[in-house]
Amino acid sequence: MKSPYQIAKECGVSSQAVYQKIDRMKEQLTTHIQRDGKKILIDEQGETLLKSTFLNLVEQEIEQAKQIVEQAVEYPVEQVVEQGLLKQLNTENEYLREQNNTLMQELSRERQEASKEREQNQTNLEREREHSRQQAERLSELSEKLFELTRNSQVLLKQEQDKSTLLLPEQTKRQFWQFWKK
Repeated sequence: MKSPYQIAKECGVSSQAVYQKIDRMKEQLTTHIQRDGKKILIDEQGETLLKSTFLNLVEQEIEQAKQIVEQAVEYPVEQVVEQGLLKQLNTENEYLREQNNTLMQELSRERQEASKEREQNQTNLEREREHSRQQAERLSELSEKLFELTRNSQVLLKQEQDKSTLLLPEQTKRQFWQFWKK
């Protein structure tokens, strides 16, 4: 029985890689794993299964390396460089497309928010205009009342003056030595 750390050391991979493989192969390894508290122990058959998956990965990497070498032999260096540059350009183009899509989505979202804000501002402006119109009507009514009161005040003042002028001749009938009397 070995721990995942020991298996990782023997395969030349990280213990994290072994734990990830264990998680991916849970169904196949359930009968080969024993837990001792928090520690995991794997029997020989489970160890063989895990090592074979890592060997398959190594074999795949070796196969890919062989293909690259064969391609390098088959094609001139310029073609290999050209293909590498094309792959790099395609990757960069894909990245730029993703960035463009992201920016377009953000722009669309910002336009929607601006539209909502514009509508809200328009509604507020309409309310303010209605309020201003009502205030103007109220001011006009108050002006008319003020005008009416002013006119009435002037009429009353005129009547008072007329009364005063009628009373003045009576006061002038006094004798000249009585001017201090009221």
